[in-house]
Amino acid sequence: MIRKLLFATDFSSRSDIALTRAVELAGRFGAALTLLHVVDDDQPPAEVAALTNLAEERLQSALESLPGAVRAAAEAQIVRGDPFAAIADVANGRNVDLIVLGAHRRRILRDIFTGTTAERVIRIAARPVLMVPAPAAGAHKSAVIGVDFSQASRHAVKTARALGLLDGPRIALVHGYRDIVGTQMQYVGLEARAIAEQVSTDVSKLSGRIAGDMPASLLGKEPDAVAVVDADPCAAIAAQVGAASADLVIIGSRGLNALERVLLGSAADAVLRNIECDILVVPPAG
Repeated sequence: MIRKLLFATDFSSRSDIALTRAVELAGRFGAALTLLHVVDDDQPPAEVAALTNLAEERLQSALESLPGAVRAAAEAQIVRGDPFAAIADVANGRNVDLIVLGAHRRRILRDIFTGTTAERVIRIAARPVLMVPAPAAGAHKSAVIGVDFSQASRHAVKTARALGLLDGPRIALVHGYRDIVGTQMQYVGLEARAIAEQVSTDVSKLSGRIAGDMPASLLGKEPDAVAVVDADPCAAIAAQVGAASADLVIIGSRGLNALERVLLGSAADAVLRNIECDILVVPPAG
């Protein structure tokens, strides 16, 4: 279960939205909540001091606005430094179970080379991060789990379950694949019926593989749906989010380095940029 939560805020409207989820989780699990603001120290000392004073006022106001039970176990912290490294340092120093962040602003070129705040925090802190783009409307009701048959996706499920995030919502498992065989069969002129039969066979095999990779013993219960989608992983997850009216996506990060991300891309990174519901990203084990 979640015992310690870290909510990092830049006082933007995006952060205000994410705070609603941090408060909901803290209330649901009785977790201690830390409200963190990082003052970037790469600016004149007078500016840093002024921003620090302003942050103290705004964090105190945020604390006072929390529900009574949550407020009793909440505290505020201000640190100076690089925002990404500082969030990770505080998370590790406090040994938090989950970091909650607001949705990032999309800056395409910058994101390609440096990653979003969430992506960078995940890599530095090596702790689960929940990115929140919309106000919380109670506990999560429908979760979509991306499955790619890797240790990363299984570890993400184990972590989500340990945090208590799989206890309530309906669960849909989704795997995205590209139907290369069907395309090749079309290319050589085979009949549509033969192609459809082959695709059906492939989907059936993949569904069986998903069941073996994500058994009820791992999830804690039987999944409500299993979907195999002819699409890239991000598009497959997005399609299932729509079909299931999901308010939570769970994915594992494989921890690609910066060069690999530029050359190869990352399903986790793509999901962070394109899906408008809460997204739990779990870093690799160990």
